[in-house]
Amino acid sequence: MLPALLLFLASCVQKETEITDTDRQFIGQMNEAVDSGTNFLGAYAIAKDLYDRGIRDPEVLFNLAFTADKVRPDPSFSISLYRKCLARFEDEPAAFSDIILKVKTYFYLGYLYEKMRKPDKADDNMNSAFAQLDRLNKASKLDDGVGFYLLAYCYARHKQHELSLEFYQKALDWFEQNRPDSYYLRGCFYNIGLYYYNAMDYKNAVVYWRQAWEKEPASGYFKEIYRKSYDLAREAQGLD
Repeated sequence: MLPALLLFLASCVQKETEITDTDRQFIGQMNEAVDSGTNFLGAYAIAKDLYDRGIRDPEVLFNLAFTADKVRPDPSFSISLYRKCLARFEDEPAAFSDIILKVKTYFYLGYLYEKMRKPDKADDNMNSAFAQLDRLNKASKLDDGVGFYLLAYCYARHKQHELSLEFYQKALDWFEQNRPDSYYLRGCFYNIGLYYYNAMDYKNAVVYWRQAWEKEPASGYFKEIYRKSYDLAREAQGLD
């Protein structure tokens, strides 16, 4: 009876679906939609379809978690997906060598816990991301705009604001040269503007927040946030 039971249980375990060339095209479209920041719902639909068909590639798990946080009210779904993504990295480190994707997973899981006001869990995951980014930077192996951006955020979180500004500027330069359509570029303008706003340098805050607002497409997720920030800086500077 026992061998038969084990065979039955094994048959109930869903095997991971192999990725076809068509699936890779869909993954490319998903990544493009996420990176542009203009169609999170479309990216979510692609990622959810791939996931429902049994594909457990880390890119799919990460992007489904990331976009679900934007389009679904329940964060528990995103949390479970981020954890599954990290488990893939831990179980098969040689197969998944994309360290920036792993760092992004720790970072955005921590960011999600931060929004949920769970500081201990936020710190654990954010610090894991920070430690890996810091090691890459000290080894002169950090040459990716997303890596610069996330490291800048981590420095700001640790109240190392001058270093944060330095790495947001590095990220901004990288994205302007390599991915000018990325929502991370608009995020760089926003966060540099936030640095100047907090320093009461409202003139520069206006300059950077205006760039963030004007560069964000009409369909962009952060359009209204950037507009309100720009208006706030103008008001602080005494402009009409």
